[in-house]
Amino acid sequence: MYCTNCGARNDGGRFCSNCGKPLPTDAHRQNPPSPQPPSIPAVPLPGGTTIIDQSVPPLEPTFPDAAAQHTAPAMPGGAQPQPAWQAQPPQPIRTATTQPVGQSAGGAAAVAGGAATAAAATGTATTTAASVGTAATVDDAATAVVNPHRRMIIVAAIVALAIAAVVTTLIITYNNEIWGGKKLPTVAEMTDKGAAKASDVVAELKSKGLEPHTKTVFSGKPKGDFVGYEGADEGTRVQPGSTVVVRESGGPGVPSDTLGRKATDAADTLESMNVPVHYKQVVINDASKHPTGTVVATNPAPGVGVTDKESGITVGVATKGDGLGVDRVGQNIDDVRSDLESQGYSVSVEQRFSSEKYVGKLVGAIPGPGTPLQSGQSVVLYEGVDAGSVDDLAIDRSTSEGYAVNFSVPYAAEGVYCKAEPTGSDKDCMTLIAHQGEGQAQAQMYQQWGAADAGGGAQPSSEDLVSQCFATNGGDIGRCTVQYTSSELGGSEAKGGSSNRLVAKHLGAFDFGKGGERAMCGDQPISTWFAGCDNGVVQNEPGTMTGATYEMNDFFVYAAAGADIEGIEDTGYFDADALAEAKKQKAVDGDRPFILYRDPTLYKETSVEVTDFNKEDNPFVPSSGYFSDGSGDKNDVKFKPAPSNATAYYLVESAEPDWASLADADVSAKGDAAADSADSTDSADAAKGGQSDQSGALLKQFAGDYSMGSGAGAWGTSMTVNADGTFTGRYSDANMGDTGEGYTHGSIAAANFSGRFTSPKKNPDGTYTLQCADFKVDGVKGSSRIEDQTKITVSEAVGLEPCRTFTAYPQGYAVSKLSSDMKTWSMTYLSSVDSTITKLPGWALKNDASEHEYTLYSGFGTSSN
Repeated sequence: MYCTNCGARNDGGRFCSNCGKPLPTDAHRQNPPSPQPPSIPAVPLPGGTTIIDQSVPPLEPTFPDAAAQHTAPAMPGGAQPQPAWQAQPPQPIRTATTQPVGQSAGGAAAVAGGAATAAAATGTATTTAASVGTAATVDDAATAVVNPHRRMIIVAAIVALAIAAVVTTLIITYNNEIWGGKKLPTVAEMTDKGAAKASDVVAELKSKGLEPHTKTVFSGKPKGDFVGYEGADEGTRVQPGSTVVVRESGGPGVPSDTLGRKATDAADTLESMNVPVHYKQVVINDASKHPTGTVVATNPAPGVGVTDKESGITVGVATKGDGLGVDRVGQNIDDVRSDLESQGYSVSVEQRFSSEKYVGKLVGAIPGPGTPLQSGQSVVLYEGVDAGSVDDLAIDRSTSEGYAVNFSVPYAAEGVYCKAEPTGSDKDCMTLIAHQGEGQAQAQMYQQWGAADAGGGAQPSSEDLVSQCFATNGGDIGRCTVQYTSSELGGSEAKGGSSNRLVAKHLGAFDFGKGGERAMCGDQPISTWFAGCDNGVVQNEPGTMTGATYEMNDFFVYAAAGADIEGIEDTGYFDADALAEAKKQKAVDGDRPFILYRDPTLYKETSVEVTDFNKEDNPFVPSSGYFSDGSGDKNDVKFKPAPSNATAYYLVESAEPDWASLADADVSAKGDAAADSADSTDSADAAKGGQSDQSGALLKQFAGDYSMGSGAGAWGTSMTVNADGTFTGRYSDANMGDTGEGYTHGSIAAANFSGRFTSPKKNPDGTYTLQCADFKVDGVKGSSRIEDQTKITVSEAVGLEPCRTFTAYPQGYAVSKLSSDMKTWSMTYLSSVDSTITKLPGWALKNDASEHEYTLYSGFGTSSN
């Protein structure tokens, strides 16, 4: 019998002599199980080869009947006969074109023949090895089995391919941001797309399902460019729906954290703005609070953008010295005054609006804090004040008792005002400038957009003139006056043309604007009380107003620190919807002075027709209250926006020195500012208030006699400049026809003056900038005396006033580079059509603060006296 376990032949016994397993019983031999084809699954491989999957458990063998056992054919190679359905090792399935490994075609035929004979002898259906995909012989089984090592390689390859497919899928889906978060675009990626603007990045982030917000920062890139992200690097992955702050370039400017940093540390940031950066030595008195070499002042001020890219940024570097140090700003005004007076300086005090923390303290000066002072020099100190001083400063109380006039904007409001968060707009900042032009009795206020130099001497445009007074329609002063009910001008009740204006309500605020109340007829401004308009053509008599319109001009509200904001809002001055919107925003900082600008983009109409109803009252001028029945305005267009942190222009409190008069500081080497240089003799002399050796040598070249005149009339100015920069001179204008009792020889307006030029600074074009100090005119202006039958009246020194800065043009300078106004004052030497002079015969001094570019020349002789 054959062992059902190993297939070995046994002659008897209960156990197999080969493997030791129990042999089949007689019952089992007599009733063998029905033969079944194997169900081992086959796995096809490339090339038509098939292997048996050994993961399937082995099949139980079946046994042929006794007759089949005795008629089995002899096996090739002397092999022992095997039962027809003994389990075999896995073998490849043979196809019609596949030969068993190591077996000839004849051998295969013999096996097939033997199988057929066995089938015929038993009369049963016997399945051959070929029909079930197994080897027919033991030799075939041994040769057909797949090599186990090769099988492992094949399986590993399949697994590797599967892993590679999964990894590839993961990479593709990750790169497509299906999982793993959303990637923040990089500058390079956006540039490749041709879209490097911050607005493009915002749009890209929105498309990814993120929440972008824009923040404007100063940089050397053009306005609107994408700079980066706040709190995250480019290319970073963030969760879907995250808030992302996109940094948008606002152009070049001074970061708000610049003050107090070492100049060498701040240099990299400032010089990355792609504008010129200049470093100047600024005087400090106490180096323990402001170490030498640190930044103590900048122009423009910290947090303000650059408006003049040619001038760029100027940085004040702390330098120990005497005089009025920039570190005195914020100290008690009385203490500063006493200290300067003890050093021999002549000191006066004026008031300027400031934040609450600077009330009663030094907020500025002339010359600016940090500027070296000359011995005995006159100094004007600015004291900070708040809302409690508005009535005194904004209303002229020098008129008749019980009346007051609000014409001009007070000088105390002068300065630069900027939004809390810049947006890169040209209207992020504004400047209020007090300027006194030639022949004006007092300075007037001008409003300009941008961070201009409030102390500059250039004549502002007349279109920028601002005022509290709107009397064009009324034609008299009545619309600009307040009549108080008590003899004291501070009475709580007020009547008159300005009674409904903010300034009359004692709230610490006032309004002002441009253009007055005038209407426009065509392109001409008219008074609707004294002129008419016929289809856009001005009429000399009042009447028809066809074609006449009121246009919305720039208008502003000024609130000093500590102003009653709620009280202002309760007056009905602001638009109700604007107030509601402001309440949703961050509240305005009432401890700082601020300005509100009436934004025309918030209005549906900025131009209205003049009608019989409104021709006496411009609806764009709030609350003038001028009606014969005593009522207030009936057609006010309410002010938008209302006060909030987002709508306010805050005063930039930055006390700057007179930059042009300062010596340069060297910050090219890190940690090596000129302020720390022990051998900086020139800067030490300047800080102590005297002329440095270098400055003294430069001033000598300007010494000489100078004169100015137009060549018409008997007027002119002459001046002598000494080697140390001091000067004296005289202006006179004779009118021999103006006679009277005691002055039969006529009249002369004259001014004897003196002063000093200091701190010469050479400019790139070969000219020099000089500072004017200690200027004064002898006598009281306007006073008269009679000498030798001639009336002499003290006047201003034409050509020298205001005496702030002068530009000196050297001998040999090309006349063609001078302006026509400058040539006018050469006593016809340069202005004549017959002039052949192409180069200056001597130095020329132009008054930079003069509206008419008054210029005094040397080398042409003297003017008439």
